Amino acid sequence: MHDHGQAVGTAAALALRHNIAVQAVDTQMLVTDLIHQGVNGLGNMPLI
Repeated sequence: MHDHGQAVGTAAALALRHNIAVQAVDTQMLVTDLIHQGVNGLGNMPLI
């Protein structure tokens, strides 16, 4: 599955969970969370 919307939503959820700005979300943490959700890429770019 490739889903930009899911990535944006996940980044927002991580930011809220950690009480930080969405821009401060750790990229690797976001990628790991997306992979656990079954997302394997964004657009034509794989996450791994």
